[in-house]
Amino acid sequence: MNENCCICMERCLIPVEIICFPCYRLNQLGCSSFCRICIMCANHFLQLDMHQEQRDFVKKCIYCPATIPLHLLSNDKAFRVDYSLMLLDSKPNHICPFCLNYTGNQIMLHHHLEKECPKFPKQCECKKVFLKQDFYFHLFTCPSHIHCPLCTKYISKLVYNDHLKTIHAYDSCPHCEQFISTEFLINHTENICPLRPVICTFCFKLLKYNQYHSHLNLHLNETINEMRDIKQKYQECYVKYKEIFELLGPFRTLLEG
Repeated sequence: MNENCCICMERCLIPVEIICFPCYRLNQLGCSSFCRICIMCANHFLQLDMHQEQRDFVKKCIYCPATIPLHLLSNDKAFRVDYSLMLLDSKPNHICPFCLNYTGNQIMLHHHLEKECPKFPKQCECKKVFLKQDFYFHLFTCPSHIHCPLCTKYISKLVYNDHLKTIHAYDSCPHCEQFISTEFLINHTENICPLRPVICTFCFKLLKYNQYHSHLNLHLNETINEMRDIKQKYQECYVKYKEIFELLGPFRTLLEG
């Protein structure tokens, strides 16, 4: 395999195999099976250093007519790093092509790009791309991340629940879905959660706790209305009683005489 990049023709720095085109088949020979591209050329060629909405609509394979829509690409779907070819390079003092401020062998250089390089482009889940040095500040307003109040890190919404469970030993309440420390979860679900199920001891209806107060007020209002109806009915009956009692007046005089 040629150790030179097929785009810049220089020795590959972090050699990658393009895997995003339809001509690529896993475990089968394809256009990129025997050629490698350095990671910087791959980023430029596939426009991974640009926001997705700013990229060209399609890009053609270097060797065949196959095309790929660039707005769908991310690093993990665009190429794979060839570690075997990296290990064949014994040169210990490669300079980082992005920041020009780090020296090491290819394995060290790859680790530097993944973890520290301030000039390496990083794509966010919101489809925007930033230099790593600017990425953290983007997270303050990114709609795809949540600020974890427990560790003050910004976590992707896709893995936030798993983050709370595995890192902080928090679990979600089955009623309100709020994440609570497992130490207090039982007490929360049984005594604190506003959405915990309760049974009305008046009508035995199952409802949520935060509805219980208004539910009891509904019973109270119904009872008050019934009492008002009874009072109104009593007053009407009492009026009738007095009228009938007065009509019976002459008959009472005759009976007494």
